[in-house]
Amino acid sequence: MIKLEQIKANVGFGSQDLVKLCVKALKVSEKSIKNIEILKKSIDARKKPNVHFVLTLGVELNKELEEKFKELKYEKPNLNLEYEKISYKTRPVVVGFGPSGMFASLCFARMGLRPIVIEQGKRVDEREKDVFAFWNNGKLNKYSNAQFGEGGAGTFSDGKLNTNVNSIICKKAIYELYKFGAPKEILYEAKPHIGSDKLKEVVKNIRNEILSLGGEFYFSTKFVDFEDGKVFAQNVENGTTLTFNTEHLILCVGHSARDTFEMLYEKGAQIHQKPFAMGVRIEQKQHDINEMQYGENYSPLLPSADYKFVVHLKNGRSLFTFCM
Repeated sequence: MIKLEQIKANVGFGSQDLVKLCVKALKVSEKSIKNIEILKKSIDARKKPNVHFVLTLGVELNKELEEKFKELKYEKPNLNLEYEKISYKTRPVVVGFGPSGMFASLCFARMGLRPIVIEQGKRVDEREKDVFAFWNNGKLNKYSNAQFGEGGAGTFSDGKLNTNVNSIICKKAIYELYKFGAPKEILYEAKPHIGSDKLKEVVKNIRNEILSLGGEFYFSTKFVDFEDGKVFAQNVENGTTLTFNTEHLILCVGHSARDTFEMLYEKGAQIHQKPFAMGVRIEQKQHDINEMQYGENYSPLLPSADYKFVVHLKNGRSLFTFCM
């Protein structure tokens, strides 16, 4: 495979358009092209109304031609998360089944450790009912809501995946989400997101994978304490207390689990305060943002536009937009 960069494609391009773009760039026949894969995709809207996509393409040619373009040779990175099989005397306990809890549990399961997962919220389908009951009627389930429950806080905010961290681990994590049912576009879009509807299925597929490897789940079960190799939890619906023996406790509780942080503080754990950030919500009409970014007569085939601003003040503080 070879890699072609900075390929400009019109809005609404299709697979045959990609073939023609590669033919033009390489000056080869269409028959020479065996396969084309999008590696990266972004929008260039700097010169309106000439809004177009900028692509990086992986192109598979016949063997003779690939040798001719060997300076463009591209080896696809190994994006599989690999785990070494190990064994412990006790099973690890993971508290919380948001993003970090899902990947920690998946890691343990693939290592053959059969993790025990404790989550105070409900399974994602039941949790969705609690979320909408609050949004529509103001009825709050303090254990199962937009912050707590299977999938974590991002489940009902469109499953955004963009990050400023450039790491192969991020790419591997996104590839795992794709393998569990997320759309292929997340592998190459500049600001990928899964979408809340699809994310629910991805979360369930990850849970089922962990179960198939011997993992065990306790939903509606709140982590309350730990000491001397024991973890204590309580069912929030019937009050039943559960005790788990373990040498390894992983807390994936998220930033809103204040009671857990208080418990750790009282036990003498070293807790370091992060810088405080305050945010406000700004609502704008999508049409206005599209027109600002794409121009007045923008194509309806373009995705919803966004923007990002940042300013660094003289007093050392910063202001920035986040999570559009």
